[in-house]
Amino acid sequence: MELLAGAKIIRLRTHKGKYLIAGDDEESVRQDRDGSMKQARWRVEFVDGNDGVRLKSCYGKYLTATNEPIVPRTKGHKVLQTLPTRLTSAIEWQVERQGSELRFKTHYGQFLRPYGGLPPYRNRVGHDVPCRTHTEDKILWELDILESVDSVKSQENAIH
Repeated sequence: MELLAGAKIIRLRTHKGKYLIAGDDEESVRQDRDGSMKQARWRVEFVDGNDGVRLKSCYGKYLTATNEPIVPRTKGHKVLQTLPTRLTSAIEWQVERQGSELRFKTHYGQFLRPYGGLPPYRNRVGHDVPCRTHTEDKILWELDILESVDSVKSQENAIH
């Protein structure tokens, strides 16, 4: 969790160099190589009482683990942007460090992961448990801290 300490705005990059992107429809989540767009920026909210975080898109919606399958009759589930009426475990992610990379785990033990390959999987993002050792690296995310709490405080002090 120390990698996220003090982070306010982050960007997450997959092992293939694609970024976690909030879809323009303000509901979907996908991957894209262009990390400079505003949709690649996620606000970090720390959950009191545990090591969890909530990630909020540029549209003010939370990264949410759903029970809806990515494709019918598959084990992977969709990740969406939602604005729930109350804060639940579906929008909380436990952060685990592995070297310099992070894994984001749901309350039920599944991991945020990018999907690739042919449609309908191409550039999708979901959550599940990798079933093979060669897919374990697919749940690892590289972290870019774009704005930290300290940088915001120093900007505020410079103004005053």
